[in-house]
Amino acid sequence: MPTGKGYFWPFRLLVAAIFGLAVLLIIISTINYFNTIHLRESEERLMEGLRSAINAPTTPDKLENGLVLKKDLSFVRGVYSVKPFSNRFNMPVDCIKFQSYRTNFEVIDEKRMNVKYDAKADVYFQCVYQSS
Repeated sequence: MPTGKGYFWPFRLLVAAIFGLAVLLIIISTINYFNTIHLRESEERLMEGLRSAINAPTTPDKLENGLVLKKDLSFVRGVYSVKPFSNRFNMPVDCIKFQSYRTNFEVIDEKRMNVKYDAKADVYFQCVYQSS
């Protein structure tokens, strides 16, 4: 058996372990990168749905009109607020409210919603014009 440097078996095992960890890190980073792209795309589709609803308002007597649907939007676990929507579309916070009929999406009040775990959902938007 050779006795030179680099041929000692614990050293070879250490090199293999470091190489394996480097490959694992690259794989995990790639998965995270594509997941981030998917979430960003889902967020854009969410904002696009709200924009479509704002551009096609309906009146309280015709609630069946003006309903916009976006399917399979991804949500990460956490609390969502209406503020980003109102800021993006320059609307008062009082004009936007959350509603949910799924157990994963818990509406805290009409202005905040708690997503209990990462999930996909179909989202319906409707802009109802209220005359004052």
